[in-house]
Amino acid sequence: MVEFRIGYYVRTSTPLLFTKQSQDASLLHRAWAGVTDTCFEWVHGGVMIIEKSGGFAKDGYAVLRGVVADPARTFLYEYALKSACSGKSPRNDPNVVDTPSYYSDPFMESLLEMLQPRVEIESGLQLCPTYSYFRVYKTGDVLKPHTDRPACEVSVTLSLGYEARGVWPIWLDVNGEPRSFALEPGDALLYRGIDLTHWRDGFAGTHSVQVFLHYVDQKGPWKLWKYDRRASLGIKPVIARLMEQYKSSLSVPASATLSLDLPGNETAP
Repeated sequence: MVEFRIGYYVRTSTPLLFTKQSQDASLLHRAWAGVTDTCFEWVHGGVMIIEKSGGFAKDGYAVLRGVVADPARTFLYEYALKSACSGKSPRNDPNVVDTPSYYSDPFMESLLEMLQPRVEIESGLQLCPTYSYFRVYKTGDVLKPHTDRPACEVSVTLSLGYEARGVWPIWLDVNGEPRSFALEPGDALLYRGIDLTHWRDGFAGTHSVQVFLHYVDQKGPWKLWKYDRRASLGIKPVIARLMEQYKSSLSVPASATLSLDLPGNETAP
């Protein structure tokens, strides 16, 4: 069962719109009693916003609000920016030319594993992690329409932060219908990366940091892509222990833990 947090989000079969003042326990418990995947409701500016969706099982995507909160979000955002400025992040990604990106960064690999329980809840699948990847998009960047390779069967794009006048949406083609999703820092979009065409139009801001977390169904046709066919994830024990201090900032079940005994093994994407 999905963890229920008053003031965070609920799922309900009835499209509701109510203010912060009306969020009494009885109303929320009545909403929670009819758990379905027909819509997400989340608090923004004191108002519960409804995002209609058939859910991951039906439509192949789900919006996840507030997956990573502060201080974890700010730490990872600033870390990615510093990596880009220092030249640590390569600029050889053919999909977005001359844009800093990094495959299997140890911090992001830890995040990949830490968020797996939440992704399993939302997808309804038992998953194996494959790899993480982050980009620091720059002014003018365009992500052309594409689908992903087998290791990206179940994908998450997570906004860590941006400097721009507004949110830079990601688009999905859902049954021939283009749908856009505005992800504020800490929000994520869960989607079937190899099935749904996705893209981003030209970026008008200064920078936008996105991390991509990829998984495969343990019982699916792409299960051999576990760890992206590496011996293990690129998790380093010292960094995994450091990331554990941010666990309370992540929207995951309390029982989720990191594997600390996996040696790093980075390869090209």
